[in-house]
Amino acid sequence: MSPLDTLATLDAAAFGTGLSAANARACWAAALNGAGQVPLHRELRGEAPRCVTIIASANVFTAPIEWAWALSARGVRVILKSARGLAPVGDAIAAALPGVEHREWRGGDLDAEAAALAQSHAAIVFGSAE
Repeated sequence: MSPLDTLATLDAAAFGTGLSAANARACWAAALNGAGQVPLHRELRGEAPRCVTIIASANVFTAPIEWAWALSARGVRVILKSARGLAPVGDAIAAALPGVEHREWRGGDLDAEAAALAQSHAAIVFGSAE
């Protein structure tokens, strides 16, 4: 079973996203479908970063899936900071995708953020908080 298939077995309604069960499930399925469309066979130019930090936002709980999948499938280590209150999403992604590490810290915790970024060569940041 592929990592995306593993994620597809999960019930996104249990993540506590604040969405209706049907909407959470539909969003989860759409995100996994999108991630499955990533052309992993396509050669990329340049050198991939060794580690990328992804800082997620609560307004689109599925946003890190495609990025974490595309990076981890290419051997990039990913540090994923879940959105506040959505640790189950980060835990699920990290459990399914090799090389993804879920970390929790509260937005504004500059020490935790600095520690993650110090290990990273790039960052993908969602949301509007500083």
